[in-house]
Amino acid sequence: MPRIYNRMAHEATTEYVWIVEDDVIPPLDAAERLMRGFDEGVASVSGAYRSRFHSGYVAWDSQGKPIENAGVGVTSVGGNGFGCVILRRSVLQQTVLQHVRPTPDYDPNFYHWLADTPWQARVEWRVTCDHLERLQEVFCG
Repeated sequence: MPRIYNRMAHEATTEYVWIVEDDVIPPLDAAERLMRGFDEGVASVSGAYRSRFHSGYVAWDSQGKPIENAGVGVTSVGGNGFGCVILRRSVLQQTVLQHVRPTPDYDPNFYHWLADTPWQARVEWRVTCDHLERLQEVFCG
């Protein structure tokens, strides 16, 4: 995945790129709502979706602690997964996504890097997404 996203960062022709992973289902108005969360100091705005691996969301505070309860509106976070996120391409181009240091995952590594910059990460809590696996549990039992 980091190789794909690094290439996208250099080949995209727009300032904003929207990533929706294949197992995440965003609401129909997600793009519009996420874009409204940007201002001049924001690098990314993510939708909210629950983790399949723990009880909270795929988002964490500035100390790296997973966020257990949904926030209200648009809030700043320490980072989030790339399941449903709009990233500012010019910021993404300033780093290289990788699976090594400080964690084995590219998305937390991106936000570790971002924490040392003036840029912010945000979650738009009204953009509630779901994992396909979770939808299968609801509809298929």
